[in-house]
Amino acid sequence: MKVRTAMHPEPDVSKEETTIYELYEIIDNPGMRVYDLAKHARWTHGRTHSAVTRLEKDEMIKTRRELRGGRGVLIVEPLKWWEMMTPEELEEFKKLEF
Repeated sequence: MKVRTAMHPEPDVSKEETTIYELYEIIDNPGMRVYDLAKHARWTHGRTHSAVTRLEKDEMIKTRRELRGGRGVLIVEPLKWWEMMTPEELEEFKKLEF
């Protein structure tokens, strides 16, 4: 059994969660390929693809397949703010007065 000290505290999030949130911060331009993200993050294609898959599963991004230069590529896009809200939340937002 390992004893955690101030020098080695218990981590708050898993390495997997850290990975996907690091990648989420990079996804800022609509239409980025997984290859572009991997190159920008200096990660392998496999690690990047896995993180993209988890982000899509968590409904934080959306992906689509395209044909570019005769090759199939996976395009990654961040969701718009209104796509993350439920219909009830959108109705409530519309009723707000500014």
